[in-house]
Parts: sequence; structure tokens; C-alpha cells
Amino acid sequence: MTAEQISELINRELGRSSFVIDLNLKTPDEANYSAKSFLKKFSDKYKEYGHDDNEKGKYKTTYKYVFVTVLDDGVVAVVGKTTFHRNFKDEAYNNYAKSGKGGLGDLFKPYKNELTAQLIKQHFKNVGCNAETLSVEKKIKQAVIVPVKITGLGEASADKETKCWEKNIGNLLIGKKICILNRDSHLH
Repeated sequence: MTAEQISELINRELGRSSFVIDLNLKTPDEANYSAKSFLKKFSDKYKEYGHDDNEKGKYKTTYKYVFVTVLDDGVVAVVGKTTFHRNFKDEAYNNYAKSGKGGLGDLFKPYKNELTAQLIKQHFKNVGCNAETLSVEKKIKQAVIVPVKITGLGEASADKETKCWEKNIGNLLIGKKICILNRDSHLH
């Protein structure tokens, strides 16, 4: 199933607005382009979904979203949730660009040796690829982004709301018989 089809399914079945981004995390330049594209799409349509904080005199807005990563062969790798912060200087993107470590949330962080990375390598090993030399980031093609409206919610309530949507989306995909490599990721 394509990322666009998953996005349409989420929109139709759960009444949630979502969008698809291409994830080109192979090189820093491609990763920066993906990050800019993500921020533009998120800012254009979901700016009001954030929760404003004034922490230590630094005005910032916190955003939360659920993501579904889709591999280059159409298999879903993981359903996850994450958070990012922005301020008037657009520090979320600037921090990402400087560090390459994903100031935009877990979606943009390297997968390293976590369970999802191991499952992706095993998946491609099963179809004849050399898992030892496989770059997980090169196999992740797109992500469906589902912004969660947390305006006016405290941190605990915002986390609970995001977790609820992560669970609903994961359960929807499983209920529609869509293979998720890290099948229970949305339950933790």
C-alpha cells in the first residue's frame, strides 16, 4: 500500500487530516530538504495545532504528530508518535540542520540499531538483500504525518491525546490487514 493510500485511509476511516512527505535521509542535503518540506506542510495547514509555552522567557510552540513510515517496497515499517518545538526563530529546523539529529522529532532521527531498524534489515534480507550493508535510512521512502491538535492541553493530556491517535492509527492499519514490520510499536 502506498503512503498516499494510507493517508486517504486515515482521513476516511478516522476523520483525521494527514499529509505525505518524501523522506530522503540518505545525505545531509536530502535530509535538510525533507525537513524543510515537512515544516512547510506542517506550518501551512496545522500552525494552530500547537500548544504555546513561555518557558524561561523563550516563547515556543510545541507540536505533536503521529507518523507512519513506508519503505521503498510499500511495506509499513512503524507507527510512531513524536514531538517538536518551534519558536519565532524557527529553531526546530535550525537545530535539525545544525545537528542532523532530528529537532523535528523521532521521525528524522537515525534508526541505528533499534528494533525497527533490525526488522527492516530482516525484511530486506528475506527478499535477498545483504542486510549487513543495508542502510535503513535509504529504504525509508515516505511518511504519513498525522498532526495532533494539542492547543490548550497540558503536557500529560497532550501526550495522552497523541498516544490515543497513535494506537487508533496502528489498530486501523492492522485491522485492514496492512503489514507493519514493528507491529506493536503503536502500543508502547
